[in-house]
Amino acid sequence: MGVKKILAIEVDHCTDSFGCLIVSQKERGDEDGFGRIFYSGDTVPCQNVLNYCQNVTLLIHEATFEDALANDAKWKKHTTIGQAIEIGQKVNAWRTILTHFSPRYQKIAEITERNFETKTMVAFDHMRIKLSYFDWAYKMLDIYKKLFNNDDIIGDEGAEKGDAKKQAGKNKQKSGESGQPPQ
Repeated sequence: MGVKKILAIEVDHCTDSFGCLIVSQKERGDEDGFGRIFYSGDTVPCQNVLNYCQNVTLLIHEATFEDALANDAKWKKHTTIGQAIEIGQKVNAWRTILTHFSPRYQKIAEITERNFETKTMVAFDHMRIKLSYFDWAYKMLDIYKKLFNNDDIIGDEGAEKGDAKKQAGKNKQKSGESGQPPQ
C-alpha cells in the first residue's frame, strides 16, 4: 500500500476527537505514491487542521452545515461548507472533497461556482474513487449538480413536483383509477 505513517491529529469537536493524516512513502505522481491525505473527522475550523494539512494531496473535510447556519455549526463544533472550502484553499490542498452533511436537512450539499473555482468535490455515502481520478473528476461537477440538485423542478418543462403529482392524480381520475371506493 505504500503507507509511511498514519497520524491521529487532535481536532476541536469533543474530548478525544481526531482527524487522520496518512503519509505515503512516495509523493503524488511517483508510481504508487499519493503524498499526504488528511481526513478531518468532526471539527470546527482549528489550527491543528491548518498546521497538518499544508500542501496535502487530498483534504477530506466534514461540512455538516450550510453556510447560513454558521452559528449552529460553531455551537455544535462542526464546519460549514464554505469554511471547509476555505480551509482547502488556505492549506493549498491539491484537491478537496467535502463529506458528512447533516442528515437533518433533506437536501444534498449545493454545488456552487465556488466548487468549480476550487475544484472541490462533494462526497456521498459509499462513494469510492481512485486518487488518480481526481485529476479530472472535478470536471464532473456540472453533471453532479444536474443529477443531485435540490430544486423542486422536474423535466425540461419546469413543472414542479407538486404540479406533476396533481396532474397524475387527475389522469388517474379520468381513467377511473382514483383510488377511492365507488359511491
